[in-house]
Amino acid sequence: MYLYIYDEFIQDKRYLRDIALVENRLTDLGIAGKIIRMALFRQAGEQIRDEARRGASTVVVVGNDRTVCQILDAVADVDLPLGLIPIGPNNRLAKMLGIPEGVAACDILSARMIERVDTGLLNGKRFVTGVRVDHPEATLTCEGQYTVSFDAGGQIEICNFTPIDGESVGAPSDPRDGMLEARVAVSKRSGFFSHKLHATKLPVRFASIDAPSMISAFCDGQLVQSKRFEISVEPLRLKVITGRERMF
Repeated sequence: MYLYIYDEFIQDKRYLRDIALVENRLTDLGIAGKIIRMALFRQAGEQIRDEARRGASTVVVVGNDRTVCQILDAVADVDLPLGLIPIGPNNRLAKMLGIPEGVAACDILSARMIERVDTGLLNGKRFVTGVRVDHPEATLTCEGQYTVSFDAGGQIEICNFTPIDGESVGAPSDPRDGMLEARVAVSKRSGFFSHKLHATKLPVRFASIDAPSMISAFCDGQLVQSKRFEISVEPLRLKVITGRERMF
């Protein structure tokens, strides 16, 4: 049985036509299933675990990267394949998996090409894409052996899947190698009025980021704050459905 997780934002009238097309196509393909609609006071994670015990075979997010972030722990815990039907903005993960937006994603879902990929942990919370910190006093410690800090402004990323937003530096990481990739970028002048980020890449299994004050970080695009972040990898922890155009 396919279990579909509908994010709350797709109830907006601008997405009604897209959802109707998706539901019709899923029916045509014979993979329609139970729908869970996320809402403020409903715990989608617990519902996923309950449906897994009842025999669900696949969890499908109908939404965007934020939706995936909210249900990732539960899907990894029950070890079911995760499929995506991207709707709306902020679907960087779907792009990396080779999944087109809207109704075209249904055929990818039906083809059921499954890959196992790593997940990361940030202070015990799972992530898929990566973590980015922009803090002038942040210090990165890799595997307890070496430390990187900045004399001037810079950027720290711990990537699993991909550079996590348009400001990231470098090519996609391989999410199947059992490693994370620490990317430390410093700003260097490349002309009279511009600066360019130059990155150093370091493979790591665990790392920490510290600062003397509260640090803001973006984890899978979501803002989190702490004085210290501890980061590690879970090798091949998540099953994902991918398309032929996947970027790894």
